[in-house]
Amino acid sequence: MSIEEKIRSVAESEFQEFGFVLDDAAGVDVAVDKVELPAIVCYLVEDGTLTFKNGKVKDGEQVALAFIDKVERDADGMDNVQVFLSMKQVAEQFITVLNGCGFFEPVETVTYESLYEMLSANVSGLVCYLTLKEAQGRCVL
Repeated sequence: MSIEEKIRSVAESEFQEFGFVLDDAAGVDVAVDKVELPAIVCYLVEDGTLTFKNGKVKDGEQVALAFIDKVERDADGMDNVQVFLSMKQVAEQFITVLNGCGFFEPVETVTYESLYEMLSANVSGLVCYLTLKEAQGRCVL
C-alpha cells in the first residue's frame, strides 16, 4: 500500500464525517468544489526519500495535508479565523491518529499555514507540511 493509500485508509476509517480528496494541486482545486465539506485534502507531492537497510526499503514522502471547510463568499476575518482554528484542531487529531496507526514513524514537527484564498472555492483552513516515513519497509531481496 502506498503512503497516499495509507493516508486515505486512515481518513476514511477514522474521519468518516469528512470528505477526502487525493490529487495534484490542479486536481485539488477542481475536486474541492465537488467534495463534502469539511474535508481532508492530500496533495500529491512527489518528493521524498528511500531508505535501504537490512534488505528492506522504507519510503518517506514529503506530504501536504489540508484541512478545509466552507466559508461564505467575502467572509470577514473572524469567520476565517474560526474555520482556521477549527480545522487546526482536526489537523492535530488527524496527525495524532497517523502517529498511532502503525503505518508511519511518529511525526514530531509539522509546519502549517493558512490556506485562505489559496483555492478557487470559498474555503478556509490550513495546509500542513510534514514528512511521513513508513514504519515497516518492503523486502527488496
